[in-house]
Amino acid sequence: MFKKPTQVYRPIFKKAWEITKQNRFLWIFGLFAALAGNGGIYEILFKGFGRIVGKGDLAAGSNWSWIFETLSFPRLEDIYVRSPLFVSFLWVLFFAILVALAFLIWLVITSRGALVASVKKIASRKKTNLHEGWTEGKKYFWPVLGLNALSKAMTFGLLVLITVPAMMYLTGQGGNLGLDLLLYILSFVIFTALALFISFMAIYASCFVIMENKPFVEAIRLSWKMFIKNWLISIEMALLLFLITIGVGVGIILFSILYMIPVALLLFAFSYLELSLGFWLIIFLATLGWFVALFFAGAILSTFQFSSWTLLFIEINKKKIWSKLLRFVGLNK
Repeated sequence: MFKKPTQVYRPIFKKAWEITKQNRFLWIFGLFAALAGNGGIYEILFKGFGRIVGKGDLAAGSNWSWIFETLSFPRLEDIYVRSPLFVSFLWVLFFAILVALAFLIWLVITSRGALVASVKKIASRKKTNLHEGWTEGKKYFWPVLGLNALSKAMTFGLLVLITVPAMMYLTGQGGNLGLDLLLYILSFVIFTALALFISFMAIYASCFVIMENKPFVEAIRLSWKMFIKNWLISIEMALLLFLITIGVGVGIILFSILYMIPVALLLFAFSYLELSLGFWLIIFLATLGWFVALFFAGAILSTFQFSSWTLLFIEINKKKIWSKLLRFVGLNK
């Protein structure tokens, strides 16, 4: 006799949604955390693959040659002699962009740490607020930044490696189209598996740093052990969250279509009445409203995703959880 399957994901998703819905201050963290991508597990796979298929941008160095020609020392010296004020302005603009980028990175990483720390407290029935969450996020900024930077660098390295067989297939330089296609498919499958592994390690290591106060190296070691023991449930969780993300994306598309119907009617009316000021005002307000709705959806989705991963970490860190597939075939009896 098989044991009756015990639900795992549904309680986690239900609790994650309750936390997201009842603690709206988390949306602020979720909004900034989403700036680096809601699904770090997913976006590198599809964006990277799209770039490879899209004429191999990584290998097309000639497209960027004009930048290096413009930034050559003789060219810069000539520009500076002719327009010193303009060059000074460019330097100021350059440093301003660097400062803004550094601030954005600090905001994103701190928000991610604050989100995980806040969800942990809420799941433990402890009260928290925006200020406490922000303080916790700042506390773990450097180790979380290091983990994210390491995972991004490793994934980008894999993306560079997969470019070689991809370009051989797309350009036919390998001489054997069938073999090139096989190498292309195999390299992408391997890249996908390794990229998923890196993403899971980054998630669990961040949780160990924030929730267990583990040092950087120790967190990576523990995340490795956790993934080895729970690799199947990690993949299932990622797939379920991916399906939820797709559902939200479809919902946003439908909302956009319905949203544009009254906007289009108003624009037609103002155009017919030749009220140009009202026409442009409607465009501005409609665009602003759409972006506000999009930001809210992204913040809520990001909060839900981080809450789900945090709750899953709490569960698998304290007890053995069987994956849905193993429970379905009755291997947890």
